[in-house]
Formats: sequence, C-alpha cells, structure tokens
Amino acid sequence: MIPESNALALQRSWRSFCVGVALVVATFAAHAQGSTFKVPTREGVSTTVFWESAPDATATVLLFPGGGGGYGRVENGQATSGNFLVRSASYFIANGFNVAIFGIRPVTPY
Repeated sequence: MIPESNALALQRSWRSFCVGVALVVATFAAHAQGSTFKVPTREGVSTTVFWESAPDATATVLLFPGGGGGYGRVENGQATSGNFLVRSASYFIANGFNVAIFGIRPVTPY
C-alpha cells in the first residue's frame, strides 16, 4: 500500500502531466513538422517529448521507446532513433494520428 502523502504526490504529478499533455496537444496541433518540448512530471523534474501532428488527426498516439529509450536527434523536423516505435511514427501520422514520443526518462535521485 502506498502511504497517503506519496499517493497525493503521485496524484498531483499525474494531474500535472495530463494537463501538460493537453496543453501541448492544443498548442502544437497546427505544426507540419515535429518539434520538442519539456513536460513537467513532478516538482523540479521534466521529460522531453517529440511531437508531430497529422492534418485532421482523429487521435494521438503516445510512444514510449524501450531499451535505451529516446527519440534520437531531431533532424529536419524528424526523430532519428533506430527504435522500432520511433521509426513507425511516420506510419501513424500517415494514417491520421498525432504522435508524441517520450524521450529518455529523467534521472531521479533516490
């Protein structure tokens, strides 16, 4: 069982994350090429997200690359990682989905 103070912190973090993603989706919906931005995950910590929108998108796909993670460098508005999910982003966009690719997880002190 999670202690109450940790549960409240987790709930606030999740709420902040969802609000951040919603704002980003609304802000970047008109972009033709991908761009990167930071999303706060909890106080003092954020993660980088690569975002590319599709014209008349019907949904948004959140991609979390495994392994080493990340989306690689962004060149000419495109993520360059060799990761399967990152390489598949163009197929999602071509089929009417916005794409958000999460970068390498932030370092968390324990």
